[in-house]
Amino acid sequence: METLPNELLQQITGYLGRKDTSALARTNHEIYSAVNPVLYKDNFVHDRPSDSCVLWAARRGRIETIKRAYSLGANLETTGACSDTDMPLPWNETPYRNGFASGMHHALGGRHDDTFYYLLQRVSNLDIPSLFFCQCAKWTGGSLEFRWWYPLHQAIVHRTEKPELAAALIARGAYLSSMGYHALCDAVQVGSEYLIDLLLQHPQVSVKDVTWHGETALHCAAKFHKDEAICRAMIRKLTNLGVPVDLKDADGKTALANAFQKRNLTAVEELLELGADPNAVGRDPVGRGPLHLIPSFPHRTREMDAESFQVRRLDAVRRLVEAGADINESTGDREFDDAPPLWFACLKDLRVAEYLLSIGARTDIPIFNEFRSGKQYMIAALLVQTDVLCVRRFGWSMSEQRVRDLEETVALLLQHGASIDEVQSTDDGEWSDDDDDDGGSALLYACHRVVRQGSACLEILLKHGTRRNVSLEHLQKAMGTYFFDLGADLEDELPDGNEVIQCMLAEFVAREYPEAVAGDNE
Repeated sequence: METLPNELLQQITGYLGRKDTSALARTNHEIYSAVNPVLYKDNFVHDRPSDSCVLWAARRGRIETIKRAYSLGANLETTGACSDTDMPLPWNETPYRNGFASGMHHALGGRHDDTFYYLLQRVSNLDIPSLFFCQCAKWTGGSLEFRWWYPLHQAIVHRTEKPELAAALIARGAYLSSMGYHALCDAVQVGSEYLIDLLLQHPQVSVKDVTWHGETALHCAAKFHKDEAICRAMIRKLTNLGVPVDLKDADGKTALANAFQKRNLTAVEELLELGADPNAVGRDPVGRGPLHLIPSFPHRTREMDAESFQVRRLDAVRRLVEAGADINESTGDREFDDAPPLWFACLKDLRVAEYLLSIGARTDIPIFNEFRSGKQYMIAALLVQTDVLCVRRFGWSMSEQRVRDLEETVALLLQHGASIDEVQSTDDGEWSDDDDDDGGSALLYACHRVVRQGSACLEILLKHGTRRNVSLEHLQKAMGTYFFDLGADLEDELPDGNEVIQCMLAEFVAREYPEAVAGDNE
């Protein structure tokens, strides 16, 4: 067979299957040279696009395979999709693949840079889409076609160690990360001023361009960067280039709203410093505004200690109040927490709570949260929520030590007039009336704990409380109630804790309502 002309060998392969043709090609070098082009062309014509030899070689960095395929007419822009109509289908509805991507995507993902540069010099379309090749589609939202990431996205976001790869794409004219997502946002996300400057030199790029959702690069800068220096640099650069600081996206959110949504204190500080309007932020889906959100901002950077972070968070709260934030406005959400900013501060940052109380935050606003079917005053809600969270996390009620950990917060609220009484029923029927529930007030809850866990909770309430925190009528109700451990046998004798409760309450009444004691003696 070695003496046969190449043309005749190639005709013979027409009568052979793929496996036999491949075996024939491996017999010797001369036959391989003659038969191998047949295997390549068979791959181009008969194999599924997802089995393209170009994609196979790009994943493995086999540049010689790609060169040979290209010389024989291979499509270097294939993504594995049969057609454009194949792309929008969910991955589990398209056989034989779990995503689409071009050879450039695979070369970038596999860090086969020589293969990437070879492909870049020979493809005509730089905006080749991929689907499910990276996980970035999870956080962009929008229609599926807006998440068909182009090679420029892969180079900017996933090859940050080599910005020259993205620069090569930009030099050839690329400027989009996907159909509806600007590469400028990707450059901001990774904090590359070098790539931002390159993109802004592109005739199709303006610093004021927006994504499919109406977001500018400034909106993106407010979302990302745990690195404080990069975050500040990106925001400063974009505003200096003319991006309006209060421009709203399709949902009406400003860059400052994005910063609050992502709990990015650095971005909040920088945007407020640049004149962003906190009153334009609006509410999140459960009704929380900036003042409700900021106490829960986490300390997640090593660049500053926890003390410095708390000081900065408190300073941001002051700026929001100075800008006109309502310190007593509740969220209005009945599914999770319908509460004013003070409630969220008590849960997360006592310094913020102290500041809010010092400027007039009310302690008499009833709280509704997911752990109760009705309303409670703040101290009762705090105790119940902490107790339920302990049960969910550890499997048992909060310990006496955990109760004492709350003493500073409870004492602060009591000093500012917080009630440990029950919330009176309302006429509009919006709230449930829990007057018959032992946990309906902080006082009844504390009494109930005496017979179940211990007296720490009641001791704290009575130690720091005064007559302004509880009515005589409610005290008398508590004194006239026998408290049971719901887990005990109801036929057992009354728990000894009731005697402790009666003694503690009597001492408190004598101290705070001496006239009632004198009246009883008469």
